[in-house]
Amino acid sequence: MARRQIQPPGAVFRVHPPAGAANFVEIRGLHGGYGGLMPDGVVSVSLTIDERVDDVWRAITVGRSSWWPEMVFEPIAGSALVETWIEDGEEKRATGTITGAVAPSLLSFEWSEPGWVGPLSVSICLEPLGAATKVTLTESGFTEAQSPSGLPAEHQDGWLYHLTRLQKRPRAAR
Repeated sequence: MARRQIQPPGAVFRVHPPAGAANFVEIRGLHGGYGGLMPDGVVSVSLTIDERVDDVWRAITVGRSSWWPEMVFEPIAGSALVETWIEDGEEKRATGTITGAVAPSLLSFEWSEPGWVGPLSVSICLEPLGAATKVTLTESGFTEAQSPSGLPAEHQDGWLYHLTRLQKRPRAAR
């Protein structure tokens, strides 16, 4: 995931710790998007897109070039996944494997970067809400991967950024 410190315009940051969790941060942005850093470094981001679930599934799985051209994969369990980006003038790469693809409701994968002890697990769940779709992304494994301490917050920002791009992609790409 590209390392970006991005705050959507008009985003509101609130702290709502669940019982016994000192590190939960909820982030609410525009257009119904929100996310949170949950206990144990689990990241969760959710937003609603005003499109049918089949259309959102298609945009995530085969139409990514319009909103996330740096991410490449085939939506088939066992397929390779690669994301590339430039950080401090140097090309970086995260690689992984699609672990599940259940159209039109679930895409999951594991991925890692050099220096991590293990992979992070990501699931993207699509829930139909009439003519709209709720997209919920959850990422876990930060502790097990021994990733840098700031990585959950970076990924939180990055996922909200990417899902907002998915939501706002041009009509022609829908």
